[in-house]
Amino acid sequence: MHDESLHDLRSRLEVEIGTISIPKYLSTPHPVVARMLTIDAKRMESLSGADPRWSHEQPYYASPYEKRRLRLLSAIFKGLSNTGLEFQAKGKDSNEFRVFAREGFSVTFRLDHPKKTAGRDGYFATSKPDRPASEPLKLEIMWWSHSDAPFRRTWEDERGVQIEEAISEIVVTLAFAVEAVYRQSEFDSHKHAIEMHEIAVRRREEKRIEKILEREAADEADRQARVHKLISDATNFRLAQDIRDYADAVVRANEQSSLPVPHDTITAWKEAAIQCADEVDPVVSRAFLAPPDSAALPAKPMAPPLSPNERLAEGTWHPNQKCSRAERNLSIHKATQHQTW
Repeated sequence: MHDESLHDLRSRLEVEIGTISIPKYLSTPHPVVARMLTIDAKRMESLSGADPRWSHEQPYYASPYEKRRLRLLSAIFKGLSNTGLEFQAKGKDSNEFRVFAREGFSVTFRLDHPKKTAGRDGYFATSKPDRPASEPLKLEIMWWSHSDAPFRRTWEDERGVQIEEAISEIVVTLAFAVEAVYRQSEFDSHKHAIEMHEIAVRRREEKRIEKILEREAADEADRQARVHKLISDATNFRLAQDIRDYADAVVRANEQSSLPVPHDTITAWKEAAIQCADEVDPVVSRAFLAPPDSAALPAKPMAPPLSPNERLAEGTWHPNQKCSRAERNLSIHKATQHQTW
């Protein structure tokens, strides 16, 4: 907060600046305007002996219109001199001017024809020497903030009313605008700091939530991995038991068969089958003690394992599905028996 409100500041400036008068002549111009006239005098010296219609050294401020503009500028700068502000003209043929405080804060204003919305190029003269003073003038104070300016920004000649009549208001507003720019800059900086703080807080909260979600996802993955392993171990345990039961049933059936397989052959087959069952059995192999692997989880949501009958219906399961070694040993044994029979 500031000790002096903007309303009180403007009231004080109105008293300090008082009434501004505009000189009829440029005999004692403000130093900024004097420098502009000095540049113009050098151009006029270079113009002597040259065809004025084609020379790019034609004077900038020879016309009644430009002299009127310089008188208005000189009055503005002189009126602001007692406020401690400083001034600067942009370029040689200036139509943009800067009023700034020693702290570096400033405002820019443009004084030119209403249709002249850009800076002058400074190479060729903008006005012809006979340009009349009756052509309209417009003064505009630039305001770069996104918020509305807390002061009037434009004055323009209207029918029967020239901007010279508002010279005191213009000078007070320019001095006021410098302070307004400073305070707006403070406000924008404070607002930006708050926004950046809020963004930082939001990002920290997002990261905190992200870590919680990652931890929960990891916990869920571990849980699913444990469930998946238990189901897999249980399935393999049942499969091992099925293989052993199947091997016993085959031996019994072979004993009751009218054409039994030779004892050595059936014994070798059963040993291979039991060995396969032991490899599959998570208890015998101690596979049930191994930690679950979440990376081994299926990509799709885990479904309950199919029963042997369901697998058989799908045509993908048989008792010796994981007994490739038993099948291989049995086929070798059979081949040997065929050779001996």
